Amino acid sequence: NNVANTGANQISVGYDHKLSKTTKVYAQYSSISNGSAATYSICNCGYTGGGFPVAAGKTASAMVVGINHQF
Repeated sequence: NNVANTGANQISVGYDHKLSKTTKVYAQYSSISNGSAATYSICNCGYTGGGFPVAAGKTASAMVVGINHQF
């Protein structure tokens, strides 16, 4: 059983910058444009089935910024 318009297009852009030998900052933006019957979302939840629900045909986007320091 094939359902039309269940695909999506995703774009992600990221950047990191080294501040020192042990510290860097980073940022990433992602956007998913769903087909009219698709409900893909953006999530790095650490388990299957997680994430934020997205209505069919809507666009999901997220931005993350952070700092990484190695001790």
